[in-house]
Amino acid sequence: MFLSLEKLKQKKFNLCAIDITEIDWKEIDLEDADLQEANLSGINLSGTNLSRANLFKVKLFGTNLSGANLSGANLNSTNFSRANLSGANLSSANLIVANLSRANLSGVNLSGANLIVAHLIHVNLSSANLNEADLEDANLSGSDLSGVNLRNANLRGATLNGTILRDADLRGIRLENANLCGANLNRVDLSSTNLSGINLSGIDLRGANLSDTNLNSTNLRDADLREAKLIRVNLWRAKLNRADLEGADLRYANLSGANLEDANLSGADLDSANLEGVKNLAPEQVKRAHNWKNAKGKFF
Repeated sequence: MFLSLEKLKQKKFNLCAIDITEIDWKEIDLEDADLQEANLSGINLSGTNLSRANLFKVKLFGTNLSGANLSGANLNSTNFSRANLSGANLSSANLIVANLSRANLSGVNLSGANLIVAHLIHVNLSSANLNEADLEDANLSGSDLSGVNLRNANLRGATLNGTILRDADLRGIRLENANLCGANLNRVDLSSTNLSGINLSGIDLRGANLSDTNLNSTNLRDADLREAKLIRVNLWRAKLNRADLEGADLRYANLSGANLEDANLSGADLDSANLEGVKNLAPEQVKRAHNWKNAKGKFF
């Protein structure tokens, strides 16, 4: 079948299951095109307009899609592994069960995208926009999400083993039943977020902003919270066993009923913190903190 560039530009042109790897698609306008099950692996699609295109089960292994417009596209079950999507627009795209493993997604716009059960293993998502994206049950193991915008995103049940989230904006994020084992959350912004009952044991939260966050009954055993901002945080009945809170700002924090066994409070600011009914807090622990005499409650 002869495929001219003019035919390729036609809206709704059906390329179902056709191998068109010899075509140079760079900057071709394929808005609304039907490309389902086509093989586009390893070709140059940089700057291409694929807005609202149907790319269901398309093979895009190693394809260059940098700067491409895929907003609103159907990318269900599409294979993007090792593809270059840097700076691409995938806002509101459907990426359910898509394979993006080892792809370059730096600076990509995935705001409002549907990434349920997507494979994002060892992906570069640095500085990407995932505002209000749905990543429920997605696998982001070993990926770099430093500086990413994940405000109001859904990561319930997501796998984040070894994921780098340094300097990320995580305000309003949903993390219920997420696996954060070995994740790096240095300097993340989780202020005013509900993390009640979440398992954050052993997590690196150095310098993180958790002010006004709800950590009611949250598991923070062995967590690294050095220099973290915890102003007005709710840590009621939180598990802080062996947590490192050196230099943390806990002014006006609610620590009532929290377990602080072997927690490090050296240099932490406890001015006006509520320590009523804290568990396993020894005098030598609290006296290493600043302003402990201004804390509220009978805590030992």
